[in-house]
Amino acid sequence: GRITLTTPDSLVPLVTALLPLVRRKHAGIRFDLVVSNAFADMARYEAEVAIRPTRSPPETLVGQRAGAFRYAIYAKTGSATDLPWIALDDSLSAIPAARWLAVHVAEEETVLRVNSMWAAAQAAAAGLGQALLPDYLHRSFDLERRGGFIDTLESEVWLLVHPDLRRTPRIQAFMDLAAGKLRAQLKAG
Repeated sequence: GRITLTTPDSLVPLVTALLPLVRRKHAGIRFDLVVSNAFADMARYEAEVAIRPTRSPPETLVGQRAGAFRYAIYAKTGSATDLPWIALDDSLSAIPAARWLAVHVAEEETVLRVNSMWAAAQAAAAGLGQALLPDYLHRSFDLERRGGFIDTLESEVWLLVHPDLRRTPRIQAFMDLAAGKLRAQLKAG
């Protein structure tokens, strides 16, 4: 059968890396991937599985924690140390990284605001400035970490489903394989 997955853009490299593994074990499973920073309405089956970075998954969903990740400041490898900032716009204001930036980075230090972690990473890799990014995301770009990890921003990746779907064989098969693969990918960072 087909599984509709939803994930934010920052997790796309990790999610797409696990899909071939699932297909090798379960060739009959096909996927639709909805990339969005907004939570899908799982009660209306806009998606069957949500793969999300969060410290507190919605109580209306069930799932499993795939692993943890950390945030740090990244800039293009070899770039100057006094770069301006790439910040997150108001559409991402609820996430801890955006709140950290609002407290620690002055408006006049910001060269670009984006509505996507992926866009922030791309802009940083292009040399436009420095960005606060999840540690798993920098691996897709020519970025180096500036300083240590920001412990207060540590978060988790969760695989979540509507309770009505948790015992569906194709969903169970996906969840069993995906959680382990995501955990390994997050640890590799």
